[in-house]
Amino acid sequence: MQILEPAPPQELYAIAKTIKYRNLRLCVYCLNIDSFSPNASLYFPSDEFPFTRLYEPKNRSPYMAPEGQTVIVLEIPCFNEDSLWKMSEEVLHSKVWEALNRVKPLNSDEIIHYQTYKLPFAYPVLEVGFEEKVGCLVSYFKQFENMYLTGRSSLFQYLHLHDLFRSGREVVERIVHT
Repeated sequence: MQILEPAPPQELYAIAKTIKYRNLRLCVYCLNIDSFSPNASLYFPSDEFPFTRLYEPKNRSPYMAPEGQTVIVLEIPCFNEDSLWKMSEEVLHSKVWEALNRVKPLNSDEIIHYQTYKLPFAYPVLEVGFEEKVGCLVSYFKQFENMYLTGRSSLFQYLHLHDLFRSGREVVERIVHT
């Protein structure tokens, strides 16, 4: 909104400031083992674990990791003010590693590579009344012929990866055919 000229009405800025998102920290472990789990995704709804989901891309496609190796990704949803968002990569690794070993014991020498990623605005927070707020914003933005709303952050919808790819493809097709 801040880069638009002319600037949107002030009431739209006020609405946008009330909309909340959760961030996401991803902890990625490249492992020198064939498989961590037979499942593509495992969910951890308990506060006992700092992560809420573990997924192993290789279990969706064998081409997602070299033969004899695998990758697991741990998702940690959090807000800007949360300690997990502010935590250093080293401290986070220690915390996640300890919890991960309660799920399945691993040896540290099985780690080929470890890295974290910070994804701000990853998940919209769906609060009572958000539909009307988002509707006002989307309605305003749809008046621009050269602006395309897509993805979780602009549509304020929880979308799966395949939905995001389809939506992106549709936007590209609209641009190409315009």
